[in-house]
Amino acid sequence: FLSFRQFILKKMKRIIILFLVLLNGTVLFAQSNPDWKWVHPRPQGQYLNYFTMVDANTWYAAGDYGMFMKTTNAGLNWTTKTSGYQQGSYPGMGMFQNYRGGFFLNANTGFLGVQAVPGIVKTTNGGQTLDTVRILSSGQGTVYGFYFINSSTGYLAGTSTYKVMKTTDAGSTWTAVPNLAAVTYYSVYASDENNILASSESGNVYITTNAGQNWTTSNVGTAVPQLYTLKFQNASTGVVCGSNGLIRFTTNGGFNWIGTGPPTNYSLYSVAFSGNTTFIAGFLIAQSIYRTTNMGNTWDSLSY
Repeated sequence: FLSFRQFILKKMKRIIILFLVLLNGTVLFAQSNPDWKWVHPRPQGQYLNYFTMVDANTWYAAGDYGMFMKTTNAGLNWTTKTSGYQQGSYPGMGMFQNYRGGFFLNANTGFLGVQAVPGIVKTTNGGQTLDTVRILSSGQGTVYGFYFINSSTGYLAGTSTYKVMKTTDAGSTWTAVPNLAAVTYYSVYASDENNILASSESGNVYITTNAGQNWTTSNVGTAVPQLYTLKFQNASTGVVCGSNGLIRFTTNGGFNWIGTGPPTNYSLYSVAFSGNTTFIAGFLIAQSIYRTTNMGNTWDSLSY
C-alpha cells in the first residue's frame, strides 16, 4: 500500500503532466491555426489546370481546390492561396472548387473558370483578391476557357449551361452567344466580334462569321470526341488538340483541318508556337513535349 505522502505526490505528478499536455496542445493549436502550409511538395501539391506567363517574371497558375499561385521572379519564389467558390460538399471546411482554366489580360486583370458553380472568378489586382462573379441565374456548370480580343470584349466556353458567352464590360456581365448546340465547349477563339470559333466535346469545331447568327460545324477528321484546346497564331492559322493524342492544323480559319497526331495516345491540352514550330504537351505520364515544324506531317519529342 502507498503511504499518504506517496499517494499525494503521485496525484500531483499526474496533474502536472496533464497540465503540460494541455499547455503544449494549446501552443500547437495557436501555431497551426488558421493557416496551413505545404511542407512537401513545395510550394504546393494540388493538380494545376491553368498556367500563363504574363511577362518574363510574372507567372500565374491555378488548379484543384481553389489553389492559386503567383511568382514575380520567374519561379524562384511563389505565393499561394486558396479562394473562389466554397465546396458545397464540405460546408464549413474552407475547401474550394477546382479552377479549370483562365485568361490574364495583363499582370493585374485576369479571369478563372471554376468547376460546377454558377459563375467565374475575377481579379483586378494581380491575385491579391479573387472575387466571384455570378453569371447563371439558376443551376451551375463549369467554365473551361476564355479568350479576349481587347480589354473589354471577351468570350468564355463551358458546359451546356454556359456554352459560349460574351462580355463587353471586362467580365462584369455576360450574355449567351446565340444558336449554339447544347454541348460542352472547352475552348474559344475570336479574331473579332463576328468571327468566333469554339471546340467541343462532340469532336467538332463550331464557326460563325456573323456573331452567332449562323454556325458552321467543322469536323477535324477523326472520331475522337473531346477537343480540349483551340489556339490560333492569327485569324487563319491555328491548332486544335484533344483526347487520345489528337492534334490538327488549319490554315483557313478552321473550315478544314490537316496533319497527323504525335506518337501518343495520351490526351493533349497545351499548345505553344515559336515561329513555324509548334509545341504540344499533355499528361505528365507521357514525359515528353512533342514538336513539329511542318504542321503535323512529322513529329519529334523532347523528353523531361
